[in-house]
Amino acid sequence: MGPLGSFKRGEKKGMRILADKKGWSVIEVVCITGITIMLTLILIAGIKYLGRDLNRGNDSMMVQTAESVARMDLSSTDCVVSSCKDKVTCTHKTSDGYTVGYYDTVTHHILAVKPKGYNEHGIMYVGSKSYKGARYSMVIKVKGKTGGDIQLSWVEGDND
Repeated sequence: MGPLGSFKRGEKKGMRILADKKGWSVIEVVCITGITIMLTLILIAGIKYLGRDLNRGNDSMMVQTAESVARMDLSSTDCVVSSCKDKVTCTHKTSDGYTVGYYDTVTHHILAVKPKGYNEHGIMYVGSKSYKGARYSMVIKVKGKTGGDIQLSWVEGDND
C-alpha cells in the first residue's frame, strides 16, 4: 500500500468517488437532486408567467380594444365617450374638433375622467410609438372625430 492509500497507478484521488462501481456517490446524488429542483422551479416560474401573460393579454390588445370601442361610439354619437348621448351638449370636444376620453378596462367603455392606471408593462406601444411608465400607472387616452380619425396615446392615470 502506498502513501496515498490503495490507488491504482495513474488514478487520481478525487476520481475514486466518481468511479465507484457500487452506485452513485453522495456528491453525485446531491448535485443531481439540486439541479433537478432548480430546473423544476424554473419550469414552474415560466409556466406561471406564461399563464399570467396569456390570461391578461398585453397592452397592445388593450389599445386595439380601445380603438374598436371608440369607433363604435363615434359611429353612433360623434363622441368617443361612451356615456355621451347628445351631440349638441357634448362637453368632451376640444377646440380642434376632437372629442377626448379615457379607456377603462373594467367596464370596456371610454370615460370622461381618467381611471386608475392599468398598464401591465413598463413600455407600451401605439403603432410604432412607445410610451414609458411604471406598471399600473398609465391609461389610454382616446381622441376621435367624426369620419373615423382616432388618435390613441398612453398618459398618466388618476393614481391617487
